Amino acid sequence: MVINDITKNKKNYIISFDNGISIETYEDTIIEFYLRKGMSVNDELFDKIKDSTLFYSYYNQALTYILKGEKPISKIKLFLRNKECDEELISKIIESFINKGLLDDKRYFEILSSYYIRRNYGPFYIKSKAKSEQIDDIIIDKVMSSYNNADYYKSIDILIEKYLKINKEEDIKKVKEKLKKYLYQRGYSIDMVIDKVEEYFYENR
Repeated sequence: MVINDITKNKKNYIISFDNGISIETYEDTIIEFYLRKGMSVNDELFDKIKDSTLFYSYYNQALTYILKGEKPISKIKLFLRNKECDEELISKIIESFINKGLLDDKRYFEILSSYYIRRNYGPFYIKSKAKSEQIDDIIIDKVMSSYNNADYYKSIDILIEKYLKINKEEDIKKVKEKLKKYLYQRGYSIDMVIDKVEEYFYENR
């Protein structure tokens, strides 16, 4: 069959063939196969055009989602699965995004960890967030190694001051226990919490 015409609508392109068939496709597909008016299209090429059109249909939806803000690979996979995209196509789309620098789990986790560090969350909380986003352990360890105990101790000091301003309790023992529990929930280790809480109350006797 032969391409009779290629016309542009609001978003995409309509390819009309001499046998009465027409398909809506994308500029990327037209460029990929150098499609043009008068071009002869056999069954093999027609199938490739349909496959490419399907690919860019999902690709463009995922791209719009990515451009709204940095995303981990796991979220893009979930987004595409919810659109009923098959796994083979998902893999191809993810690979394309990675190759173009649009998806990068390390970059994503650097942003995520920095966000929680600035809000005084501890390493265990941050790691749990990364795990929930299915970030690779190697990436987690590499990014987390850029922070040290001094960063965490500084955050704990800030949290202690804020907590004690809001929660006033005469019983020191109860204050300590509640404060420790609060700091554990913020993602700090037992050793860190005990050290800083005891240090604070020793210095502020």
